[in-house]
Amino acid sequence: MKRAAYVFCVISLASGCESTELSYSRGDVQLEQTTLDFGTVFIGHAETRQVQIDNRGGGPSRLVRSSITGADTFAVAELPEQIPAGAFGAVKLQFAPALEGSATATISIFDDAKDRPPLVILVFGTGTPTPACNDNNNCTDDTFDFNTETCVHTARTGACDDGSACTVDDVCVDRSCVGRAIACNDGIACTHDVCDAAIGCTVIPDHTACPDEDPCTIDQCTDQGCTHDDAPTAMSAGRSSPAGPRTSAS
Repeated sequence: MKRAAYVFCVISLASGCESTELSYSRGDVQLEQTTLDFGTVFIGHAETRQVQIDNRGGGPSRLVRSSITGADTFAVAELPEQIPAGAFGAVKLQFAPALEGSATATISIFDDAKDRPPLVILVFGTGTPTPACNDNNNCTDDTFDFNTETCVHTARTGACDDGSACTVDDVCVDRSCVGRAIACNDGIACTHDVCDAAIGCTVIPDHTACPDEDPCTIDQCTDQGCTHDDAPTAMSAGRSSPAGPRTSAS
C-alpha cells in the first residue's frame, strides 16, 4: 500500500503531490525554551545550563552545527548528534564571563533539514568579580568554592614569614607561622641586648653598670665597654689627665 502511494506521488509530481511517507519520516525538532538566563556568574568560573530539544517528527533528526552571534563568553558545550523520532535531547550551553557586567548572545542550532530555519536561543547573563578570600595568613591557601559560594582557607605546611626580624627559619605549624628566636648578644657587659621585631637586635647602653667609685670621672658605657673619662671639674682643679679615656672590664 505504501509503495502504491509512492508511485502515485511520482506520477503526480508535476501537480504538486508530496509523499505522505517521506513527510512522516522526517524529524521535526523544537526547543522547549527559546531564552536562557544564566543569572549572575563569578568571573573565572564557567556555568553550564541545558535546553531540551524535542523531536516531534516521524524520523530521526541530526543536529549538524551551531553558531553564536554576540558575546564570545557564551559557548555550545555539547550538542547531541542525533535525536530519534519521538525522543528528546539536550544542548548544553556555557557562560564563562571574563569581565564584570551583563552579556547577551544569540545561539543558532541547525539540523540536517536544509529547508528548515535554525533553532534560535537568546542567552544572557551577568559577570561579577570573584571574592579575593585573603585571610592575611600566609599559612593558609585561600580559594573560593564556586559550588558553595564560600571562601575556603586550607592549612598548609612549609616555609613562611612571620614578619619579625627577631626570628629565623619560620615554618607553618597549625595555621600559624612559627620562627626560631635569634640571640642578641654584643659581648659587652654594660649593655642590654634586646630584639625589636621591626629592626632586629638593638643595644641599649647602661651607664649605671660602669661605676669606678671615683667622683672625678665620668663613667659611661660605650661600644668598647665601660669608660671613665676625667670630669671637667677635675681638670680645672689641676688633676692630671691621661691621654685618652680609661676603660675597665666592668
